[in-house]
Amino acid sequence: PKGKAHKNRIFTHINKNLQSQTKKGLPMNEFEIKDGVLVKYNGGAADVTVPDGIRSIGKHAFCSSGLQSAVIPDSVETIEERAFWYCENLQSIILPESVTAIGEGAFYNCTALRSINIPNGVGIIGEYTFFNCRNLQSIVIPDSVTAIGANAFNECENLQSAFLGDGVRTIGEEAFAACTRLQRIRIPDSIKIVGKGAFFGCEKLADSHDMVVICNILFMYCGEESDVTVPDGITVVSEFAFIDCDTVRSITVPNGVTAIGDWAFYDCKSLRRVTFPESVTFIGENAFEGCEDLKSIGGVSDSYAEIYASNQKIPFQKIILP
Repeated sequence: PKGKAHKNRIFTHINKNLQSQTKKGLPMNEFEIKDGVLVKYNGGAADVTVPDGIRSIGKHAFCSSGLQSAVIPDSVETIEERAFWYCENLQSIILPESVTAIGEGAFYNCTALRSINIPNGVGIIGEYTFFNCRNLQSIVIPDSVTAIGANAFNECENLQSAFLGDGVRTIGEEAFAACTRLQRIRIPDSIKIVGKGAFFGCEKLADSHDMVVICNILFMYCGEESDVTVPDGITVVSEFAFIDCDTVRSITVPNGVTAIGDWAFYDCKSLRRVTFPESVTFIGENAFEGCEDLKSIGGVSDSYAEIYASNQKIPFQKIILP
């Protein structure tokens, strides 16, 4: 069939390219290749140039290798799942503009990686793609990317700046969690969904209220005040937002907040009172776990807060709105 003949000609062309590179001194037996996919790198070189003609870097292709740098040819379109998983010595890699897909966990635990470019054409940054790339210092997400997966940059502790392009609509759960040095981030107006704990632990993003607020979600309180009033405009208090805030004795949540995340006030040992507005219609699991000194929840009569307090056997104090 014509289609099969065309496919055979393509692979013949690829094989000729690979043979040509072998003659130039590249040990091609180090590259296990099947149908244009680099299935496995079996060599031990620190600096590797992937042969031209390869269409995809396969799953686990360089997994746990001693690779320090890689040159990827323009023929590559896909970096598959876990392709560079646990390449702890990988310091630099340049992805060509031909790359349109980067799989989940592709650069997971590449702890020495300092910088990487995301080609404009990639649609999704998968889950755990750059997890624990703790030497990564900055990242630019192009306009082509529509979603950043859960834990994509989690524990990138030296990440200082992140620029998110105008196409990003979704930031997954804990996508930037524990990026403790992240101090600059560009959030586009295109964002529609921000997952649980997406910016938890990013204390350097705190505003003048000592709060990390992204897209009207309070992700973290970093202050040491005893009486805290959440600012107007917040719609969600995220998971673990007040975790271990030992100095906080009272918290006032403003009207407009609709949800309180799981474990939101976890281990606030000095917390005695929280006042909720009528707008709150959800309080997550274990929201007050470890709040040993909690005396009461305040709120409007017949509100969700009163129902919650009753179910949790926490004294409820009615407030009268002006």
